[in-house]
Amino acid sequence: MTISPSVVFRATRLFVYAALFVAFPIAVGGPAQSQLLALHVSGAKLVDSSDQPFILRGVDLPVLERSVSGNHPVQLAVELTKVWHANLVRLPLCEDSWFGRSPGQKDDGAAYRALVHAVANTIRANSAYALLDLAWSDADRWGADLGPHDMADQHSMDFWKSVAENFLNQPGVLFELYAEPHGISWDVWKNGGEITDHSNPNAVNDSYATPGMELLIATVRATGARNVIVADVPVGASDLSELLTGYALTDPAGNGIMYASRFDTASGGYSVDQWIRRIEPVERQYPVIAYFDIGGSRVPGTRDSQSASKFFAAARTQNINWIAEGFYPQASPSLIRDRKYAPTNEFGAIVRKALAGGG
Repeated sequence: MTISPSVVFRATRLFVYAALFVAFPIAVGGPAQSQLLALHVSGAKLVDSSDQPFILRGVDLPVLERSVSGNHPVQLAVELTKVWHANLVRLPLCEDSWFGRSPGQKDDGAAYRALVHAVANTIRANSAYALLDLAWSDADRWGADLGPHDMADQHSMDFWKSVAENFLNQPGVLFELYAEPHGISWDVWKNGGEITDHSNPNAVNDSYATPGMELLIATVRATGARNVIVADVPVGASDLSELLTGYALTDPAGNGIMYASRFDTASGGYSVDQWIRRIEPVERQYPVIAYFDIGGSRVPGTRDSQSASKFFAAARTQNINWIAEGFYPQASPSLIRDRKYAPTNEFGAIVRKALAGGG
């Protein structure tokens, strides 16, 4: 998923967030108002604190990985939770912005962190869960190569230590360790190693060491945070079969791990039925969440829209956890047409109906 280049980093100012908290008092109401139940993994299922199965149906909110200011993410979160009825909102983040290393930041990241808290609190106050996702990293070059890379870097461990300490054991917050790792082996994905990153062809140095998922999990758990973790498998591994051959992650000190699998309507390689058959063996052992990415043609009535309808019908009948991308007008694809949040035809309308329970 891409966003128009016109969406750029802007300078942060603390008074913007003071105004934000006044304008949106719900954002600082916090999780106490929402009475969210803590989630944990039990066997192959995600369950709540009463051990009842819990299904996540949410939307990706792609703003905070590339923007460090503004109150629009709070407004979007209100719309998603109160009007579209998402029970999960995914918040892609940037490790450099968290520490004040992105262009225009002069406050060591204080305003950015305040905005992340404001959006997360808004989501939780409206009885939904916030999934904090590390989407942009820097290949171990602070402020020099911001964007989606092949895999997490050493700075990502600093990021997760800080984020985990900020959201330690808060019931309404889940952690997604790294978005869409790609171009790496399953062994590097799990255990780390030296990689050559092709995300930025203009980078002077494109090699760095990734810690791997196991070490990222250990970093989070060392803070005492037990929050549920989402682990994206390498892009293209839609069947997740390697998890059954020794690549499943360990989490003895936490509330468990979910695995993210991607279904792209433009993949051309498999139908909804084929995709479901590929993940079923893993779903019998581990909880899975599907990222539904609307690719290819966005013309109503095409195979894409037919696949979308079929995907959400299957998700409803088979209790599949899912996240649809992406809730921002400049996103491509986007579920909304404008700042009035009108759903796009037909995908936004399909997702909104699915969130409302209509499938």
